[in-house]
Amino acid sequence: MKKNSFKKGLLVAAVTMVSFSANADLTNGSNLIFNPPVMGGYYGNTVVSGSYFAFDTDGNGTFSKTERTGISPNNGLDIGNIQPASGSHSGAPNGSESAGIDSPWSFFGNTGMHLTLSSASVLSSQIGTASVDFSGWAVTWNGIANIPLGSGSSAQIGNPDGVAIITCSTNCNDGDTYVLDYSATVPVGDPSGFGGVKYALHLEGSIGVPVPTTGVDLQVSGGSRHECSSTGGAIVSASASVITNDANDVVSISWMVDGENIGSGNQVDAFIPLGVHELSVEVDTVDSGFVQRSTSIRITDSIAPELAIRFVDQRSGQDVTEVSSKGRHFITVKHDVADVCDSAPETSGVVSSVNLAGDGETIAIIRGVLATSAVNATANAVDASGRRSNASAQLLVVD
Repeated sequence: MKKNSFKKGLLVAAVTMVSFSANADLTNGSNLIFNPPVMGGYYGNTVVSGSYFAFDTDGNGTFSKTERTGISPNNGLDIGNIQPASGSHSGAPNGSESAGIDSPWSFFGNTGMHLTLSSASVLSSQIGTASVDFSGWAVTWNGIANIPLGSGSSAQIGNPDGVAIITCSTNCNDGDTYVLDYSATVPVGDPSGFGGVKYALHLEGSIGVPVPTTGVDLQVSGGSRHECSSTGGAIVSASASVITNDANDVVSISWMVDGENIGSGNQVDAFIPLGVHELSVEVDTVDSGFVQRSTSIRITDSIAPELAIRFVDQRSGQDVTEVSSKGRHFITVKHDVADVCDSAPETSGVVSSVNLAGDGETIAIIRGVLATSAVNATANAVDASGRRSNASAQLLVVD
């Protein structure tokens, strides 16, 4: 199979791994690889499993799914080593960052990464569990080099202060799977503006050399709701960030709308019709199978047609706003209607003192037959989405 058929910038650097004795418990020198987040929820933007951090932003003492931010591995967590990170900034990740433990992520619209100011060292290890010193755990975010998260354990998780608890499936050996939970509090007065807010970290993955794991993050420019911008729908731009600990695992990226293929690569501009549709991106991998992410896109038409009425003299072909009461005139009533989403909105109208007059119908103004000083015309238009507009115009009949 052909591999790496997309932009290199799409991939996170392969994980650096340090193996250790298969007969030992968790030791300094172990490398904790963690799984990317699995997204779900109605809009596909909620972390339902995998690795994440969370801030109790509503202050209710719990960490809800909507307060989670998914994280994916860069080098993983090296037990016993200091791991710096730098280059956080405002706005979304752009490739300028220098990551360490995890790949750059976006939180409140700005870029951040985790780091350690002192090594995350093993405090104790026994069959199936271990505790790790996290007093040097920190975050760099939005240009702030160091937001300490090494203390202030939350009662919601119940970990000892500055200590992460690791639970393994067997003996915390090379290749074993694990779950790490940790909690802290942002120091009061921190320049991030989150002083006093509770923080939680949840990692799950494997120890040592992992099986390739691949995740994909789908982002839609402008969000999930778009106004119709051309006949029948709108062009929607979307991008996919593929995160993997093995760059050679990824083969291709495909895009679909309602199950139909619309393109490939890490970015796509797709025409999506009026209504609610499913936009999906699918990553084909060698060892990880197919990885898919979907989101719901709604295209609406909330703008009524633009409508105007004109009077056209049949003899001259010119637009007129008044005619003489002397002689006879044959005037065509024209409805000028335009709508971005509907190429042919329907119109109807009436002319007072004469007869029903729709678009393109002609009225006769004959001296002695139509004794009036003006002709009033009204019309309405309706597009395919049922949006309505109306217009009026007056043709003066003068001596």
